[in-house]
Amino acid sequence: MPRQLLGVLIVLLVPIIGWAQGDSILSYEETFRLKIEIARNLGLDTLPEFKTQLEHYTKKLNDKEIKKDVAIDVNGEWVEVLFLTRLLGQHVSKVEIEREKSLMDSICVMLKNGADWESMAQEYAMTEKCGKPQWIQRIFLLQEWQNTLDKLKKGEISEPFYSPQGIHVVTWIGKKTCKIEETPIISKISKDSIQNILLVAVLDKKYRKPVKCEEGDLELYFNKNRKKYKWELPHFRGAVIHCRNEREAKRIKKFLKKYSFLEWENRFMEIVKQHPESFRIECGIFQIGTNPYVDRLAFKCGSYEPIENLPYTFVMGKKIKKGPENYTDVMDELVGDYLAEHENDWLYELKTVNFGGSY
Repeated sequence: MPRQLLGVLIVLLVPIIGWAQGDSILSYEETFRLKIEIARNLGLDTLPEFKTQLEHYTKKLNDKEIKKDVAIDVNGEWVEVLFLTRLLGQHVSKVEIEREKSLMDSICVMLKNGADWESMAQEYAMTEKCGKPQWIQRIFLLQEWQNTLDKLKKGEISEPFYSPQGIHVVTWIGKKTCKIEETPIISKISKDSIQNILLVAVLDKKYRKPVKCEEGDLELYFNKNRKKYKWELPHFRGAVIHCRNEREAKRIKKFLKKYSFLEWENRFMEIVKQHPESFRIECGIFQIGTNPYVDRLAFKCGSYEPIENLPYTFVMGKKIKKGPENYTDVMDELVGDYLAEHENDWLYELKTVNFGGSY
């Protein structure tokens, strides 16, 4: 089936594209080319199962009826979405899953209470495309996304849901049907590109070592590379809290002082779930110039407009002027760098051990 062909190719590309995010020792293009070279040197392109797969997908690609069917699919429905994603690793623990689910529940409540998608994405999202409206062909949406969007009315925000990519919150703000004379998917996919994608997928499956992002390992990596994460501008680590009056603010401050900063959001959201119209909180690391409330209340510059129903705003936390104090201050960037370094170390070891070469 045409959907199966496209689906398999997309699934195979997902882990490859993922390594294009963030800086790494090798660029995305270099890594992809190196993987192809190693796969061929290992003779993976001579494996019977590889040849069978290549023949299978090439036949479908050359089938005129398949092209026609795929063109109909691609020329079909597009949907304009806003979403926020938290990525979940392949070997994530139950504790981490529960923590991410709790965080996403809190994010969902804030979005439903009117929080700005782009601002929320800057604080919590783990992919660059989050928080901004974008048109996506329905054929490229994972089934979990399609099922969720089908249940939503225009502008309605979903509850958090899982997919193989992670945990998400999504809404749709527009739909349209496109008529394109030539299908770009077919014109861009060739036998060589299918072969390269399959080679990289086979290499990853047979030789890649799973990497766990343990907190201790991340802390050691941060301490070793601390200079890399130096900040040029001051930051504020803490929370921005909106409530109705000063009396409520005092109660909230007293409550949060019992817990560490890392616990604030989850503890506070226990209150928000009971009274969703009465409070709003944003926790995180805020660079000066990125949040008007932090700029005014912590750095004493700029101004902000009070929220109509929650006019009393205050901040809790501390200013950080000399750079991140610990690895949790740069967690998202740190995880990306840590995984990228392991990817390159793995490729170097694989090539050196098998061929005595270097890149």
